Amino acid sequence: MNQNAEDKKIGLSEIVARLRNRKRKFLLLWCVTFVLSCIWILPQPRY
Repeated sequence: MNQNAEDKKIGLSEIVARLRNRKRKFLLLWCVTFVLSCIWILPQPRY
């Protein structure tokens, strides 16, 4: 049972490597989200 638990561990280096591989997609998604939120927030009336 311990062997299965050790097989399922996720290392921090693996997570960092995956994030580096998907950096462009992450940045593109962040930019699109930022632009859409600005389009939605800026026309709202100030109270």
